[in-house]
Amino acid sequence: PKSISKWYGVKPINMTHYKYEKDLNQVVAILIIKFLKDELEGNPYFFINSVKNIISILRYLKSAGYGNSLDYRIICADNTYNRNSLNNAGLNNYEILDSTSENRKITFITSTGFEGSDYFDEDGLTYIITDGTKDQTKYDILTQIPQIIGRLRNSKYRYSVNVVYTSNTYFSYTTIDEYE
Repeated sequence: PKSISKWYGVKPINMTHYKYEKDLNQVVAILIIKFLKDELEGNPYFFINSVKNIISILRYLKSAGYGNSLDYRIICADNTYNRNSLNNAGLNNYEILDSTSENRKITFITSTGFEGSDYFDEDGLTYIITDGTKDQTKYDILTQIPQIIGRLRNSKYRYSVNVVYTSNTYFSYTTIDEYE
């Protein structure tokens, strides 16, 4: 049996989807440049479950002249592997920070900060980035949407979420009859 739960007083979430077929990291880098140039307002929080993708985005930004490490906050597991990954990519002046660190213009958050972390930024914007070409997206970040939405506790944009993605190569777009 199916049932419907009615929650009263809950504001609906406005989700906007942006689908891209090619180099998602470059797309995100271009988006970040628009924020850094004040062409877009707000402080984006990129929920992206891949330090490798973050490194790729930062390398694009650095090569485009937007490599000031003080503009970026990277919230991920603070371990030797991730620190070495940043250093080996020539990003040794970029720090791994935690959810309580001071806000910066651009914030990247891996699964370390998807649950149980609160972020306070009145101008914070939620961007969920999912790269369907990566192996770790077999269980897509989109399954974490209920945890990610609302992480920005006091943002005036709290009820707007942007999803930037490429198709997941593991999803099949067949009907149930075709599948059977």
